[in-house]
Amino acid sequence: MQEETVVFWLFTFVIAGGVFVIVNALKYRTKILEMAHRERLAMIERGLKPVGGPLTDLSFGRSKRRSSRMLSGGIVVVGLGLALAMVIGFASREPEIAVGIGGAVAILGAAFIVTAYVTQQEPKPAEPEWPSPHRFDSGAAAPPQPPPVSSADER
Repeated sequence: MQEETVVFWLFTFVIAGGVFVIVNALKYRTKILEMAHRERLAMIERGLKPVGGPLTDLSFGRSKRRSSRMLSGGIVVVGLGLALAMVIGFASREPEIAVGIGGAVAILGAAFIVTAYVTQQEPKPAEPEWPSPHRFDSGAAAPPQPPPVSSADER
């Protein structure tokens, strides 16, 4: 086989594998969100107040996970760039070329790390509890009480 054919099939399988992984990850995420939604609906039907869970704070959890993944990916890409520089440097005996190519990949990884730190969000404050008519804080004002009924008003 010619070298171009081998490279073509190699990239074709890598791309197909990536698409397969992405599709399976999306199916898994859809299944998890559907189960969480059903659980939330069941709690509402039984009269319970759903607290926490994957549906209540999706945006914050997703952003935090995304930032963590970018940080991990950035570290891996920096390592890949340094390894590439070392391999090219030893194989070609040309350190200028090795630093140029490996350094470019390492800078890309550093950009991922910086993006992870920039997009990282602070945790949101806890959501206040729903007020209960039967419980009042000592510092909170009591609800207005109806005026007392006197015997003169009853007539």
